[in-house]
Order: sequence, then C-alpha cells, then structure tokens
Amino acid sequence: MKKFFKMMAVAVAIAVAGFGFASCSDDDDEDNGPAVVASFTEQTEEDPVTITFYADSTFAFAGDGRTYATGTYTGKPAEAGEVVATTKKIAKSFFDGGSDFTMIDVPSELDDEMKAYLNRTFTIKADGTATDTTDTTWKKN
Repeated sequence: MKKFFKMMAVAVAIAVAGFGFASCSDDDDEDNGPAVVASFTEQTEEDPVTITFYADSTFAFAGDGRTYATGTYTGKPAEAGEVVATTKKIAKSFFDGGSDFTMIDVPSELDDEMKAYLNRTFTIKADGTATDTTDTTWKKN
C-alpha cells in the first residue's frame, strides 16, 4: 500500500509539473501596432528622415529616434504609383525650432506653401525609389 501511495504521489507530481510547463507560454501578446507596408528613407546628406507606411493607412516621418509627423495616406505604397500623405500631427518643435517633440494637431491656419510641404504626393517607382512634391528623392528600405 505504501508503494501505491508513493507511486501516486510521483504521478501527481509529474502531472502538476507537466501542466505547469504547458500553461507557460513564450508568446508575446503585446500589441506591436499595425504592420509596416513600406518604408522609404530620404536621400540627403543631412540627417536622413524615414517615412513608414502602415497597414492601417497611417504613416510616420521619423529620424534620429524621434517622430516628426504622423498622418494618413491613400494609395498603395508597396507598389508603383501615387500615394497621397496628409499630415495630421506634427512635432511642436517644427514651428518653434525648439526641442519639444510633443505631437500636436497641424494648425488649420497654415499658408498654402506650408500645407504643400506637410501634405505630399509620393510617386513610387518600380525601381524602389520615390519622389515627392517637394522634389525629395526617397529610397525604399
């Protein structure tokens, strides 16, 4: 009888250990945001800026570890053709030249030149490059 209880105790211990390992998961359930559709880097000698287009039709301009502007787009940035990017939020430092990169709504009272700078049409080419309405050249990452 003692042998039977010992065997049962060992079986229960093995079962508990097995269930303990089975219940642990290495899956990362964190939301990593929308998937990246395409990403392009500005081809300049200055600090390069990257525009990343996401699957939820949003985009972000970023560089040097900071986000400069975000917004929405229409078109298919992973294919040759036109993509129209409309900036909705911009870093506060864009207007005052400071170091505050808090994102603020784009002011409605901007002049036409500034609106054109913030709201760009990208012409995506089959060779992996793109140009925009400010004559900037971008290379697909």
